[in-house]
This record gives sequence, structure tokens and C-alpha cells, in this order.
Amino acid sequence: MEIPKTLDDFRELFEGDRLAAVFARGSSGAFAVRVSGAGLGFLSQIVLARLLGSEQYGVYTYVWTWVLILGLLSTLGFRKVLTRFVASLRTEGDMARLRGLLRRSSEVVGGIGVGIGVIGAVVCYLLRSNIGSELALTFVVGFLLLPLIALVHLRKEALTGLRCVVRGDVPFRVLRPLLLTVFAGGGWWALGKRLTAPVTMGLTFLMLVIAFGIATYWLYQYLPGSIWEVEAQYEGERWVQRAFPFLLISSAALLQSNIDVVMAGAIVGPEAAGIYKVAARITGLLSFALSSMNMIVSPITSELYTKGEMKRLQKVIGWASLGGFLFTVFGGVILLGIGPFLLGLFGSAFRDGYTAMAVLVLARAGFTFAGPTGMLMTMTGREWAASKAFGLGALLNIMANLALLPILGIVGAAVATGISTLAWNSVLAYVAITDLKVNPMASYLPLRYFHRTVQN
Repeated sequence: MEIPKTLDDFRELFEGDRLAAVFARGSSGAFAVRVSGAGLGFLSQIVLARLLGSEQYGVYTYVWTWVLILGLLSTLGFRKVLTRFVASLRTEGDMARLRGLLRRSSEVVGGIGVGIGVIGAVVCYLLRSNIGSELALTFVVGFLLLPLIALVHLRKEALTGLRCVVRGDVPFRVLRPLLLTVFAGGGWWALGKRLTAPVTMGLTFLMLVIAFGIATYWLYQYLPGSIWEVEAQYEGERWVQRAFPFLLISSAALLQSNIDVVMAGAIVGPEAAGIYKVAARITGLLSFALSSMNMIVSPITSELYTKGEMKRLQKVIGWASLGGFLFTVFGGVILLGIGPFLLGLFGSAFRDGYTAMAVLVLARAGFTFAGPTGMLMTMTGREWAASKAFGLGALLNIMANLALLPILGIVGAAVATGISTLAWNSVLAYVAITDLKVNPMASYLPLRYFHRTVQN
């Protein structure tokens, strides 16, 4: 990949169907979507908190967290199966199996989502006298969202496999907070300036229906036309075998991303957990670059690995890793400088989370330095290695939190998260280098350039 020297060179970088052009267009578009989605997400949470009040907002966010986790788990690992196999089947021109994969994954995931949703709604209704009628009603409405959450994410991954990365990310990441903000404002005005958690959850259901419809339209629009000319073929056993490790990975990832907050609340207290959650959310801004790169690189990785073009794969992974790391370093320095101000926007008490935020920034830099190891494993058929590493990281996170939280408070939670994240990412980097023969670390390209310079 040559560095553009003129305006025409820069324009050519984004044109055509070359991998470099796809990479440039996709990563820049995905990054823009992530940034705008984060901004809209923060705005929507501020609006909801002010319209609902602290008590109703707490009920809504608590139920939404549970519903989101269960919705993602009900995808049964088919999300990454779609990303990988949609890309490879499209490359191979196997429209029959591509059609079968899209149909069967929607049937299975939709059915599981409906089943879990019905069971959950019935249980919460029966327990309404124990947990409170308003919380129970919010849960009942929330469980109706389960199949929609799962199917929207399936559409997202299928579009990513078709290289429609931006369209895949827009419905849930951008439209969801935007529509929810508009609907919540409208509902607050229509109900006499009073909004409740069950009503807000109902508005969330309406928002997801719209997002699902848009994502489905885009998927059908960008599928190859020849897919409708063939009968669907199924490889159920193969797809389930591939999906199971992804289920383990997603379960471990959900635990990894939530256990610190849960344990901080249980050991230190809910207020401390809230401060830590805000610090972690601000630090999460640094994930934009790597996650945006992963979105566009994942289908390219699958294609290049399927074709056996390992040198080109190494180059793509090297650029993605270096770009993500540099953004994290520069962004981390900025966050450390304005951290007290950002934390203060949520209230003066939240400034106590600055030390934890600083630790999380350092952990994020180490994480991105190792490169997109998880994506590389899952897109090259090494799901079991990834699932074992994620499981190890989740277990290590729990043990470290148990040891450090009573001593260091929320700073201990940040240290535990950093240790566990660096541990599983280092393991996967070692597997990538020794087994796949691809170096995912951010230091690969600079060291290679330095080595060539010394030789010359």
C-alpha cells in the first residue's frame, strides 16, 4: 500500500474494488458511523435520564442490559458465522449455500429469541408481586425485544460479510439512539411531560422494528441477484459446529465486559460501580479505531485466507493493527488530559473515577498493540483457540476482581480488567504468530521498515 502523494492519488485510494480501496472506504465510513453513534448514544442517555428521572431511568437501563445480553446470546454464535461464511460463499460464488445459511440462521435465531422472550415474560409476570409491578411490566415488554435484537445483529453481520459495513452498522448503532431520543421526547410530550420505564421500553420496541426493516431492505438490496435463481442448500451440522465456539466466545466476551461493573457493585457498592461504569464508557471511546478496522478487515481476512493469500493478509492485518494502536495512543493522551472535565459532566462525584480511567486507558493501549487477534482467529477457522482464550480471560477477570476490589476499590476493577484483557490477547497473538504465521502486533510494520532500512 503506497502512501498517496497528490490529491489524485488520494482520490484513487478510495475508488475501485481493490482491497486497498475497500479498506479505505470501509474503515473511514465505519469510523464515522462509530463516532456519530457514540455521540448519539451519549445524547440519548442524557435525554432519557432527564425525562425519566433517576428511578425510572435505573429501571429502564437495568432491564435493557439484561435484554441486550440475552438477545445477543440467543444468536447462538451465528453472528460471526454469517460474517465469515457470507464473505467466503460470496467469493466462491456458492449462492445455494449462501441462501440456505441466511434462511436457516434467521429461522433458528428468531425461534430461540421468541422462546426465551416468552419464557422470560411469563416468569416476570408470575413474579410481579415479588419484584414489583412496574419492574415486572418493564421486563415483560423488554422480553418482546429479544428476537428483534438478535435478528438486527444477524442482518448487521450478513451486510458486513457483503462488504456493506456502514449499512450493517447504521441501524443499531445510529438509528437506535436517534429514534429512541425522538420517540422518548414525543412520548414525554404526549403523556403530559411524564415518561415511565415500561413506556420507554415499548418505544424501544417500535424503534427496533424500524431498524430491523431498514437492515432487511439493505440486505436484500445488496445480495447478488443470482441468489434468487437457485434452491437453498443447507450444511446445518457444519454451521452449528462453527457457531458453537462463537457462542462460547460471545458468552465469555459479555462476561468479560460486564463482570467488573457487577462485582464492583456487589463488593464496593452501587455508587462506586456507577462511577466506574462512566469511566469505562469514556475509555471505550478509544475502541472506535480498532472496532472500525475489524468491521472492514474481517470479511477481507476471510476472503484472503480462503484464497491462501497469506502475504496480502499479513499486510492488511499489519496496517489495521498499526492504525488502531496509533489512534489509541493519541486518543488516550487526549482523554488523560481532559478526563476530569469529561467525568465532571456527569457530576462532581464522578471525578473520583479518574485513576480507574487512567488505568483503563493504559490497558486499552496494550490491548490494541497486540492487534485484532480475536477477529483474526474467528475469521481463519480458529474459533476454539479464541473461545479458550476468552474463557481464560473471563475467569482471570473474576479472580483478579475478587482479590483487588476489596483493596483498591474501583481502581482494582480497572487493574483486573487490564490484566485479563492483556492475558487473553497475548495468548491469541502467540497463536497467530506460531500457527497462522501472521504477526498481528502493531510493531510488525515499523520493525519490518526498520529492518529493510538497515539492510539497505
